[in-house]
Amino acid sequence: MKEFTKREEVKEIERKFAQKVKLLAPARQFIRRGKLWKVCRKQDRVYHFFLFTDLLLYASQYGTKLNLHNQLQINNAFQVKWLDQQHGKYAFIQNRAFEIVSSKKSFVAYADSAEEAKSWYEDVKKAVKSILEEEEEEDLFITHTHTYTHTHTHAQWISCFINRWTHAKELGKAQIRAPKPPQYGSLMHMRIIAPWQTATTNLPLSIEDTIVDHGLFIFYLFVCLFVFIVHLYPLSITKK
Repeated sequence: MKEFTKREEVKEIERKFAQKVKLLAPARQFIRRGKLWKVCRKQDRVYHFFLFTDLLLYASQYGTKLNLHNQLQINNAFQVKWLDQQHGKYAFIQNRAFEIVSSKKSFVAYADSAEEAKSWYEDVKKAVKSILEEEEEEDLFITHTHTYTHTHTHAQWISCFINRWTHAKELGKAQIRAPKPPQYGSLMHMRIIAPWQTATTNLPLSIEDTIVDHGLFIFYLFVCLFVFIVHLYPLSITKK
């Protein structure tokens, strides 16, 4: 019921705009709305600002509707800075203004009171922090879990190959069938393994652990070469 209410809240905001604006997204939640002044070249203007967990947008009044001016994605390129010292032209907004910096648009916004401006600044700052933490967690999961899974899969394949070589020698066979290689690509393409394809724990591995896994892989390659020279080559000569 609570989730349904949040979705309806976002849909209600969409209906406020004169143009078609799509704001509904699976992980997006509405945080707050309000009027803020935006510093412009000719004359400062007041806009309706809407803050979501991953989006900041502002619009102007257009009759009974709103006219969207810009929407800024909150990501690792998004920053918010509190402006506590202003001189000259903007001295009148001292301690009630903050700066929005993004890859798409950068500007200074301020409120009618210091309390309201500080409240907006803190909410935007929390949204940015939350996005950055989510991205860091995703990067750690991909880097550590997938690297370990991929290396371990290739090591298992080589180990199986060695066992078949040894068994072929014992049976006196001249030919063996290699096991099917892993279908995850090469060691340099670790990001293509999806989480549901892994059978490992999510415990993060250090750089040293990753180096050890790669070292084991190289060691297995040398063992394969040694087994071929010592066992299979004499076996092929005997068959001739």
